[in-house]
Amino acid sequence: MFCAAAAISQVKEISGFNIPDYDEKKVLKSQLSGDKARFESDDRIIISNLKIESFSDEQVDMTVTAPHCIYDRDAKTASSDSRIRIERENLVITGRDFKYESENKVFTINKDVKVVLASPDMDIESGEEQ
Repeated sequence: MFCAAAAISQVKEISGFNIPDYDEKKVLKSQLSGDKARFESDDRIIISNLKIESFSDEQVDMTVTAPHCIYDRDAKTASSDSRIRIERENLVITGRDFKYESENKVFTINKDVKVVLASPDMDIESGEEQ
C-alpha cells in the first residue's frame, strides 16, 4: 500500500512551490511560495526567495519578499535575519531580522526598518509625483 505522507516525508528539497491558505469558506487568504524549500525536519523548512501574497476580495493586497527564511510548520511562523520587503498600495516597509506569525498576520521587523508612505499619485519607488 502506498502512503503519500511517508513519500512526502522522504523528500528533502523541492523547487518552485506554492502553498495556498484558504479560509473556512474556501476563499484564498494567502499564498506562500519560493524558489526552493529544503526540509530540515518534519516542521522546519528553509525557504529560498520567499514570497507571501495576502488576498482581499480575490485581489493581492500585500506582497512580502525575502531572500530566505526558516518556516516552522507547527508554529506557522517564518523568520530570518535577512532583509524583508512588504508592499501594499502606497506603502513599502523594508528592514532586516523578521518574524511572521501567519495565524494573526503579524510581522515583526527588528533592524533597519524603513517605511515609505505615498499619496495615490506618487511613484512609491522614486518618491516623485506621476
